[in-house]
Amino acid sequence: MFKMAVTIRLSVSRLMKKSKGLLTSSYTFSDNKCCLQKENMPSVPSSASHDILLSKIRSATDTIDVLDAVNQHHSIMNNKHAFNALRTIFLLQKSQNSSMSNGEVTNSPQFRILANTLRSQIKHLEINELIDALKFLGYIGIPATSKITQEILHLLSKHVNELSLQQITFLDFVMKDFVKTPLVTALKIALPIVFEAHLISTCDLENVIQLGDLLKFVSRRPIHEKCTRHIIEALTEQRKMIDFKLAKSIIRSLCDLKRKVQYDEILLHHSLDVLTDSINDLSFHEIDFVLTQVLSKYTLGYDYFYHEEFLNACSRYIIEKQCSFEHGIWTLKKLCRFVSIDYNVVTPHCILLTILKT
Repeated sequence: MFKMAVTIRLSVSRLMKKSKGLLTSSYTFSDNKCCLQKENMPSVPSSASHDILLSKIRSATDTIDVLDAVNQHHSIMNNKHAFNALRTIFLLQKSQNSSMSNGEVTNSPQFRILANTLRSQIKHLEINELIDALKFLGYIGIPATSKITQEILHLLSKHVNELSLQQITFLDFVMKDFVKTPLVTALKIALPIVFEAHLISTCDLENVIQLGDLLKFVSRRPIHEKCTRHIIEALTEQRKMIDFKLAKSIIRSLCDLKRKVQYDEILLHHSLDVLTDSINDLSFHEIDFVLTQVLSKYTLGYDYFYHEEFLNACSRYIIEKQCSFEHGIWTLKKLCRFVSIDYNVVTPHCILLTILKT
């Protein structure tokens, strides 16, 4: 993949037999570089230094106010107005600062006007705005099969090679619950390929947050092992920068990997060390989730997922936090499946067992 030039053509129009008027997009990968024939995109209209309508949209305190502004001024709205109207609706609905439900919003005639206005301005949006628009639309209940969502997906598919690693992982996350359509399928095929082509040359090896997101992406997809190893090596080098929140994400990603990768044992044990040191900052359900994942890998024959300090910390947590009897039994049942535990030696597990017997 990395040494041999590979040319892959994803014909969106072939995948969309039921759709008309969509252009074919060709993606070429050669010598780890992506080449996409760009089309001339319309320039973004310039805005006045003080845009009263834009300020009104952004400062709205109820979704109905945004929809009223759209209804009154849609004929003069540009791409920034339309995008920010959708963004403000999303923020108000998400924060529950709205007198309307999502269903009432999407079924209103004013929202249909906004959708049509956004469609007319869609080619003026930047890539980040297109991906955000997908997120906003999905949150308020607009399906992936809708015209506006399909048009955004089509535009993104034409410029897939221009996506950054962060945009790839975020777009993949946004589309995770999308129903299968030809465009969704095409993008889900293309994103890992573009990811592999861009990773080595564009990855920020010192940004542990981004590296954690990249590891999450590769852990659930058939990505080339060289990419996975590259990310794990970088995280291992920067492991002193890993906090307990990132440690949880890394552990989950390493559990999701289908095969062992060089250096993953070092990264796993360090992440479990971080979690052990910060265990009192976690809820029982967070601890139980990690314990369940680690146990699952251990029982599959990955012995290096055994981490005695973390297991002891789980027992101490149950005791010191005075968790319920049910939680104690549930945890002890899982701890007992780690065959390396010696209950003839006084350990937190023995103490927990004694407490539960009384």
